[in-house]
Amino acid sequence: MALAAVLLLTAVVYARGLHGEFQFDDRHTIQWNQKIRDIDGFLHAPPILEILRGDRVLTNLTFALNYRMGGLDP
Repeated sequence: MALAAVLLLTAVVYARGLHGEFQFDDRHTIQWNQKIRDIDGFLHAPPILEILRGDRVLTNLTFALNYRMGGLDP
């Protein structure tokens, strides 16, 4: 019962953020980021090169998966 209450409270708190607008660095990291438009680029490029350049490989991969499923409105 306590777990259900915590899950419900969490859902209520985060519900407003699900349909919010882009904030802060979202334009640069999501809207204008061409790397996330092509999920296949992550599968063909060695991730070590991305890491050495200072790219956020795992973050960009999750952005690419979200973009693949829902575009700019996941």
